Amino acid sequence: MCRDIARPRGLATKLLRAAEAAIGPGRLFVSTEADNSAVLALLQRESWMFAGSVEGVNWVEGVNWNDIAEQFFFKDIEAAGKM
Repeated sequence: MCRDIARPRGLATKLLRAAEAAIGPGRLFVSTEADNSAVLALLQRESWMFAGSVEGVNWVEGVNWNDIAEQFFFKDIEAAGKM
């Protein structure tokens, strides 16, 4: 999560791209709460695909303490130099 002051600097984008590069080729998954508009916009800009969501489960069962749906996304990362 980036604070509002960091958003114009693209720190979240840089962190996401660095994670993609560090992990390397394969299918990566990430999740965020359904009301996190900043992360949802970032994932859309960076071509992550929606994979599904978990709703109606409270934090006691292991999802979100505030009962907001958790949305999951994936991205296929190719090996460097491969098109």
